[in-house]
Amino acid sequence: MSIQRKLLANLPTPLAEVEFRGAKFRIKRDDLTGSEVSGNKIRKLEFIIADAQRKNKTKIYACGGIQSNFCRAAVAAAVMSGLQSRVYLKGSPEDNDSGNHFLQKLFGAEIIYLTAEEYKEVDSIMTMDAMEENAYVIPLGGSTPVGTLGYVEFIKELDWQTDTGEISGVISALGSGGTTAGMLLGAALYAPHLKIYGVSVAFETEIIREKVISLSRECAGKYYPGTEINEENLVIIDNFPAEGYDEISLEKLELLSEFARSTGILLDPVYTGKAFYSFYKEFLSGSESSDIIFLHTGGIFGALARYQEYPEL
Repeated sequence: MSIQRKLLANLPTPLAEVEFRGAKFRIKRDDLTGSEVSGNKIRKLEFIIADAQRKNKTKIYACGGIQSNFCRAAVAAAVMSGLQSRVYLKGSPEDNDSGNHFLQKLFGAEIIYLTAEEYKEVDSIMTMDAMEENAYVIPLGGSTPVGTLGYVEFIKELDWQTDTGEISGVISALGSGGTTAGMLLGAALYAPHLKIYGVSVAFETEIIREKVISLSRECAGKYYPGTEINEENLVIIDNFPAEGYDEISLEKLELLSEFARSTGILLDPVYTGKAFYSFYKEFLSGSESSDIIFLHTGGIFGALARYQEYPEL
């Protein structure tokens, strides 16, 4: 199947050298993919929007929480591409009206609010509504075979930026699975030795591992026939947070605050921050350096919506 892409992101993103608490490592700054569309989501959306336009859709549907990074990026990408948008959010209009939620309104998205019980059926709701409009339905996080292509291309970009033989892996937050699945397939294509570490922030290990491998294989079957996925290259770090998906412990927040004040780099408290906490504990603490690249997947607007949680402010 041919691959089409709508160029929306500022690429390539920088690969920066960072030192924190005496340990040196490199960080891939996908938080700098663009101001309105910042973060990893836009890499997926470049292929999703192209697919929607190929199918002559005039509107996109996306879903997520009130502070969904994906919904904000999808709405902005739709505006850039001349499409209308509707987002289905788990929450109510009275919820925190800042950060991503504010931007979804600013960009003119139609917003449908769902209760937690209603949201369990969000895919069915979007599919039924799409029958009445010429709309393209995007499942949670854009984690579809076509969306997965964004992080297949990421590995190609990383291979261009550095000698991937000098690095042993890439680590990132793992939510709906598309970013990690893309990197796993990208490793199979461009850097077979590369370990892909996913720090799970929303699903238990076995559930998300099965989803990532399945999505990676489905993408390979459609776009790169004959490519074998090496399951051993996928390492899930079980960070399924005891505090809950949308919460974060004081210990983690303190580490993120120190990192911001030490490096000038902001990490959000839901995705990237939890991934960095695990990265630090597993690979940096007590070391002088790491040959694993940390992928910063963005989340700045979600962090700004929760600034009051940060210590010592």
